[in-house]
Order: sequence, then C-alpha cells, then structure tokens
Amino acid sequence: MRLCYISGSFPPHRDGVGDFAWHIAKILPELGFDDLMIVLKPEVNFPDGYKVIKTNFNHHELNAVRNKIIKFKPDLVLIEYPCTGYGKNLMINMLPIMLKLSDRLIKIALTVHEYSDYTWKGKIRIAIMCLAANKVMVTDRNNLILLSKIKNNLKAILPVPPQIPITVKKDYALSTKGLTFAFWGFVRPDKGLHLLLSAFTLFIHDNPKAKLHLYTELGDTEYQKAQRDYIIKESLTEQIKITGFLDDESLSRVLSDSDVCVLPFIDGVSDRRGSLKACLAMGIPVISTEPSVNNSPEGLLNDENIILCKPDVESLLAAMKKMKGEKLRNRLGRNAYEWGKTQNWGTIKKILSKVLKD
Repeated sequence: MRLCYISGSFPPHRDGVGDFAWHIAKILPELGFDDLMIVLKPEVNFPDGYKVIKTNFNHHELNAVRNKIIKFKPDLVLIEYPCTGYGKNLMINMLPIMLKLSDRLIKIALTVHEYSDYTWKGKIRIAIMCLAANKVMVTDRNNLILLSKIKNNLKAILPVPPQIPITVKKDYALSTKGLTFAFWGFVRPDKGLHLLLSAFTLFIHDNPKAKLHLYTELGDTEYQKAQRDYIIKESLTEQIKITGFLDDESLSRVLSDSDVCVLPFIDGVSDRRGSLKACLAMGIPVISTEPSVNNSPEGLLNDENIILCKPDVESLLAAMKKMKGEKLRNRLGRNAYEWGKTQNWGTIKKILSKVLKD
C-alpha cells in the first residue's frame, strides 16, 4: 500500500499540531506501507523515507498538488487538520474532494485536532473535509461527539501524548523561600495565561517570594502583547521570568525543577493537551481547569493526581494557595507520574495502525 501524508505545519514552525505531525511521520514508516509521500511547506524539516511535495497551500497550487498526488497513486491519503501552516486558504479543505473526483479508489483519512471552539465558518470547512473523508480521527471525546452529528465515520480518538522528553521530578520540597510556578506552551487566549497572570498578582500579595516562569514566547499577536504589557504595568518583571522557547531537553529539565505547573485552559483539560500530559508524566504537581462534560482524560481525577478548578481568577488563586502544602504536592506529583505512564506514542501507533489498515 502507498500512503500520502499531509500536514500544514512541521518543526521548526511553532504549532502543536505540527509537533504532533512530526511524531506521526516517524511512526508511519513502521506500519508496513510500501511507499510514502509527504506534502509540506517548503521551509520546514521533513523526515527520511518520504517522497516530498512542497507547497504553500494556497488555492493557486490546488491543481498542481492534486496532480502530483494522483501521479503518486496513493491507496490512502492521511491529513492533519487544522495547522497554522495552512493559513486561511481553502486549498486544503477542497483537496480531499478533488482527489476523490480524480480517483474514486483513493481513501481519505482525516485527523481533526480542533472543532468545538471554531467559528461557524471554520466548522463548515471542517465539515466539508469530514464528508469527503472515509474515516475521521479526533483527539478528544468532545469533538468525537460533535463531529459524529455530521457523519458517522469517526473511528478513533488519538489522545496526544507528551511531545518532549520526560525528566522525572525527584523532590517536592521547596528549593527557594517561595513557590515557583511554571507555564509553557503556545500562547493563545484559550490557554488562559491572562487568568494566571491576574491570579499570580494576587498570590504574591501574601507570598512575595513566589516566582512565575513562562517557558514560552510573548510575541507580536494582540493577545501576547497585552500579556506582556500587563506584566510591565503591574511591575512584575522581577517575579515573572519569560525565557522564550527552549529546546526540548532544556524545557524538560527546567519544568521538572518547578514546584507547580499551571495550565488554565479556558475550555478545560482534554486528551488533546500534550503540554498537560508531559507535566503529569514528569510527576509535576499540576493545576488546570475542569473539563467540559464527559471530556476528562480517563483516570485523571481532581485532588488525586491533579488540581482542577474553574477557569476564573478567584478559583485559580485558591488552587495556587492550596499548593503551598508540601504533602499535597508530593501526593499529586507521585500519582501524576503513575498516571502518565499510560500516555505514550506506542498507544497511538496501535490505534493508528488499526484505523489505517482497516
């Protein structure tokens, strides 16, 4: 069998789906396909073992990319969606339909990473792709339920595992006179950094020795500039350290040295949060936010292996105060480490192999 893999983002692009796609591209050659092709943007890295089509995914290139894929004669086309590298172009949304019209024997598999928080226009674009696909995979239960209303071709949940090396936390005693909180991941409004900054401002009124390390980059988006301006306005530059993006090994090491990781997702925890999975797998005490109905990762329990609160400043502040107890941090961290053992790429490989080979 011949497989064509399509992803709009890949390292070194800053995109969580692109990081996920990089791991999937490493797994696919192990699933027994005879020949592999990959469709990517020109400036990104690509793994060995693939024929490569380079495109910027704009509508002018639709026919050219379609023709190259058809010439390759794939039995199966696997698409990751959405990716920042696709931009707002409709090319990727139309490509599955164009492929099916050109060769009805081609099978389309689609992995949808986000849907529930999209605008109606974005949901229509995803719906078009789902209707054209033979099989659809998602990364959490909420999107499984929602997309099942469009077409009954959803076949699996691919829970996103940790995407950085795991450095296990060894000690839960404070190394300084105050708690060191950590935040990491790509900064967007749905990640809730604004909630964390507001809660931390209140926390240090009674805990002036506390620190907050942001292992991320505050760039030039309107939201990111607003968070940077808030830190300056509130005179928090001494208490808050912004490192920028770190390489995976360095990031893993500094995360494991933090006392608590705070990930206040506006829409709550779910299986598609690789940043959350990594911290738990390291045994780091984690504060995050309550999941939407029936969307909590299996076995993740409030006050047992994580602290879950409402996505508001008052609830987040209360959870941060609770973490001053060393016994609680110790218990949460050790239980989180045990839970994290179940989150790995071997599980993804088994699910992916079954869906694609079927």
